[in-house]
Amino acid sequence: VMTYYFLEVILKKLSRSSYADHYIFKGGFLLSNIIGVESRSTVDIDFLFHKQTLSEENVQQQLEEILSEVKNNIQFSIQSITTIKESDNYGGYRATILCQLENIKQII
Repeated sequence: VMTYYFLEVILKKLSRSSYADHYIFKGGFLLSNIIGVESRSTVDIDFLFHKQTLSEENVQQQLEEILSEVKNNIQFSIQSITTIKESDNYGGYRATILCQLENIKQII
């Protein structure tokens, strides 16, 4: 339950950021919310970078900016950014984020 809550907060922060038009929301989390799937083997959110250069530095800088504002006592801390899909033409990055609400901590 908390994982879904934290993911929704991140989506809300992104939608209100100056980068909102540069991220296209896609993947299983989107589909499960649209069609009402209640259980998934993985819980994450996927984006397509749009109108910008995909690089680890850009991902890091933009996520830090998007997540920096503390609201409702929720703090986000980027734990790591790793390369994924190195073997295909598109590539990508996985961000691991520590979410904290008072004494509740969740890594997503």
